Amino acid sequence: MSIRFNLHRVVLFQGLLLGVLTGLAIGQVQSTILGTVTDATGAMVAGAEVTIKNEGTNLERSMATDPNGDYRIAGLEAGFYEVKVSLAGFKTFVRTKVDLDLSQIKRVDVTAR
Repeated sequence: MSIRFNLHRVVLFQGLLLGVLTGLAIGQVQSTILGTVTDATGAMVAGAEVTIKNEGTNLERSMATDPNGDYRIAGLEAGFYEVKVSLAGFKTFVRTKVDLDLSQIKRVDVTAR
């Protein structure tokens, strides 16, 4: 075998390894927290503000619940999260230490009171 052929193999191997490692790093941000917000009677609560905060980085993401009271926040890193739900006329709901693993979909349903 020539040195040139071996060099091509080394470069190819390094390129493949880089591609795999990059894919793993990108794939780590794919967890989701979702749920449904209802009131004490079981009716869906539309328009509630849901805020998800990473307790390690303090990074927050927010959205309003849809007409069915549902929310879904994807693209989260693994870690511990605080889930806060607020809406005028209801007490603010807060749950801390929501443990989210890699590639996990975690349901946090809320009954607004």
